[in-house]
Parts: sequence; structure tokens; C-alpha cells
Amino acid sequence: MQLRQISKKGNKLRIRVREEGHTFCNLIRRALWKTNQIKTAGYYIEHPQVGQPILTVDAKSEPKKILAKAAADTKAMLDALKKEIEKI
Repeated sequence: MQLRQISKKGNKLRIRVREEGHTFCNLIRRALWKTNQIKTAGYYIEHPQVGQPILTVDAKSEPKKILAKAAADTKAMLDALKKEIEKI
């Protein structure tokens, strides 16, 4: 995965997410919403077969920090899932 910042104006950040699709973007979008520190968060893919997702985060404060928190929260959730799977 590669991230490239497209724009940042105030607390609104737009980044291109290379080598990922709907699954990853929905996961991180949901984690962003759970932080309660954003105004809006979403993504779009211009072309379903060759497009690269563009993630937009409009935050109440610094969007990069909130995005990093969402990533950490997602990792913690997946670590908990892995532990539960190992119990089966």
C-alpha cells in the first residue's frame, strides 16, 4: 500500500490509496467515524477496475493524527479478532 497526499486545506485531507480497494477503504472509513473526531470521512474510486481510491477526511482537528488513530484502532480490532480465531 502506498499513500499520497493530494491536498490538505485546513483540517480537510485528501489522499490517494494505491493497491487497495473497497474492503480496506470501508474499514478505515468506519474506524474514522468511530473516533467522533471528524466532520465527514469517505472515499471514492473513479473507475471500478483501474481506479485508485481517494480518501477524504474532514476533521475537527489535525486529520493526519486522527487517521493514525483510526489505523491503530483498526489494528487493535484485528488483533482481537486473531486471538478469537486462535481459540476456535
